[in-house]
Amino acid sequence: MRRADREVTDRTEMEAIIHEARFCTLAMNAENEPYAVPLSFGYESGRVYVHGANQGHKTDLLRRDPRVCLTFVSRCETIMADQPCFGTTLYASVIATGIARFVTDATEKQHGLDVLMAEHGAPGAHTYDAGTMKATQIIAVDIISMTGKRLG
Repeated sequence: MRRADREVTDRTEMEAIIHEARFCTLAMNAENEPYAVPLSFGYESGRVYVHGANQGHKTDLLRRDPRVCLTFVSRCETIMADQPCFGTTLYASVIATGIARFVTDATEKQHGLDVLMAEHGAPGAHTYDAGTMKATQIIAVDIISMTGKRLG
């Protein structure tokens, strides 16, 4: 990392940045070009859960190549200066790499949705109707590596 003074190396601090983020961006390999999509997520113990429809471009790409990159930004505030290009941006971010897998086990699928709900302010175990569970795909990303960076 070029700016070591801004590097976040403590895993607990990186996890706090992740929990403060309102969404993540999931980047995938679309053969000759990258493809990234912003998503709501849930994070627990080195695993990110995202959800979506059972079919679509994201699903097709992950079936071909499960390697992903996730970005989380919990703070982004630009401070303008009187002179152009002398302002700064205060930020906190985490970049994570991992392997995505489609959750097929019903118990883990419900757990993944509960983790996602907790991330957005509704902790606890929830009851989901069978139609929603059937129509909703849960993807778990097991994180391999994380780096963090912060200013301010």
